[in-house]
Amino acid sequence: MKNRPLAPSNSPSFFKILLTGFVIGFLGSCAQKNEDAAWKKYYDHANDTQISGKDLTADVLLKTDKIAEEKTTTDRARAYADCSVALAKYGRDNCNWLDGFDSTRNGILPDIGRGVSEWHEHYAYMRRQPPKPMFGKLVESRMSDLEKGLTRDQFARAYADISIILDRYLTVQAKNN
Repeated sequence: MKNRPLAPSNSPSFFKILLTGFVIGFLGSCAQKNEDAAWKKYYDHANDTQISGKDLTADVLLKTDKIAEEKTTTDRARAYADCSVALAKYGRDNCNWLDGFDSTRNGILPDIGRGVSEWHEHYAYMRRQPPKPMFGKLVESRMSDLEKGLTRDQFARAYADISIILDRYLTVQAKNN
């Protein structure tokens, strides 16, 4: 019986597959470490007593506006849905937000879906909205509401979470240009 290769010669070797998996895992680990370090910087920044919640919310608004201006409708809707689900969790867990239609929201901007946990609901809603006005205004409104109901530590965590989410979309934009 002839010695035959286990796979065609043009297919990647086991070693190449293993090495590729290792490199991808290593790069993913590095990216996670960078994101963890960035989250800590945002958290520490937000816990600085010299910085007001309004300033932090304004920082988030600048990022949402940049995404609204530079991203596609799909990416903008994804970013909005990611932010909305994260903020909704903080609101439901700490501020009595409802997971559904919330007619008790009486702020500058009516936001009856602020506590909704379903990502697709937020995504579908933002796909139907004009790019700039709604994305930033709703995230800003929710951050402002959370600032009133969360401890400084909880708000710092929410700010860091949202900053990382928005950075992911802004980083992808920068890499694509």
